[in-house]
Amino acid sequence: MGINVYHGRTFVGVLDLSLPEPFKQGVYAGYLTTCTIFDLTFHYYIAKANNIHLRYIGTETIERIQEAIWKYNKEQQWMKENPSEQMKAVSQTTEQPKLRLDLIPPEFIDIIGQVLTEGAQHHGDTTWEGNVKVTKHLASLKRHLLAYEFGHDIDPESSLHAMGHVAVRALMLYTIWFRQQHHLDDRRNEFTRKQDFTTVLREASVITPR
Repeated sequence: MGINVYHGRTFVGVLDLSLPEPFKQGVYAGYLTTCTIFDLTFHYYIAKANNIHLRYIGTETIERIQEAIWKYNKEQQWMKENPSEQMKAVSQTTEQPKLRLDLIPPEFIDIIGQVLTEGAQHHGDTTWEGNVKVTKHLASLKRHLLAYEFGHDIDPESSLHAMGHVAVRALMLYTIWFRQQHHLDDRRNEFTRKQDFTTVLREASVITPR
């Protein structure tokens, strides 16, 4: 079974890769995990129940990703044609590093939970999902960041730390980008209308072309 691979919204190829067992069983519908192929990290992304694909999020070129797909598929084909060698390779393969969620400080998780709880009490649990524009999140983030810069650690309205509010707004902005909710992106920047994020960075001179 092959899995479609995307760079942002751009289709780049099909990977000869089987789904992990939990996905086959539908246990983790909507769950996200990662896999690493030739030093490139891909995300399993479930847009709908029967639409599972891999998505690359990073600054590598489409050509680099296609090269990795080609090498991986070629390696898999060789393994299928040489089952005895495949067993040797499996026994010698080191386990891929698991996502180190334990590295996230519990205090950080706690303050995010506090801010989200406080917000839910006033606005509802998920009102921000699909409704609040990017610029509104940015405005709130900047206000809290500026307050912190001026030495005001605690937000007077919520009595919670200003950086907790900054983190939550950043979380919301990332969620909008990751879910590709373009109808919420009202930034007044010509680059935001482009679909290829790598191209955007190059044209903005943020990264150097390879």
